[in-house]
Amino acid sequence: MKKLVGKNLTFTSITSAICIFIAVTSVQANLLINGSFEQGPGGYFANVPVGSTVITGWTVIRGSIDYGPGWQNADGNWSLDLDGSPFSPNSSTAGGVQQGFATVSNQQYQVTFAMAANPDSVSPHIETMVVQAAGQSANFSFDPTGHTDASMGWVNLNWTFTAIGPTTTLEFYSTDAPTNQYNGPTLDNVSAVAVPEPSSLALTIFALLLTIVARRR
Repeated sequence: MKKLVGKNLTFTSITSAICIFIAVTSVQANLLINGSFEQGPGGYFANVPVGSTVITGWTVIRGSIDYGPGWQNADGNWSLDLDGSPFSPNSSTAGGVQQGFATVSNQQYQVTFAMAANPDSVSPHIETMVVQAAGQSANFSFDPTGHTDASMGWVNLNWTFTAIGPTTTLEFYSTDAPTNQYNGPTLDNVSAVAVPEPSSLALTIFALLLTIVARRR
């Protein structure tokens, strides 16, 4: 009976260890600063210009953006409209944001983010944006038809890229027409984490199992 109990305890310990290990490795720290844009100027800030760093961790690129427009957010209290609100019809509004972070060359990284679109357009159309890093990019789109400020219809998306150096700049930018577009793709809850290699994960689990078994003897 004692021997059987010992085996059961060993099996239970191994199972628990695997569950804990998987849970810990699946929750990785976000490598980005201020991924939900909670640290910023406070309140609605229209037409944030190119080059601005008023949103902590981020730099505005390619025109202008709107910050904290006052609608439903995917996470927290703030989000971005990647098309700014110009003060004249000919101002460039299709903008974007970028942030640099430390990476390891040839390591894969998964970027996750929430996307919707400004629903206040008089004539709704599909909004598009590009996600770009390390010379790689992907296009994403969202149809705001049927959505409102109180029900944005945020969609959680992900994209994976391979780093080519010790630092990488991650960009999100609108691909709307460059002028007179007040309503663009919206962005929130951005994160970037390293993707564990399957072989490394398997070796770590195997080593953990050996350690547990050795201690039980």
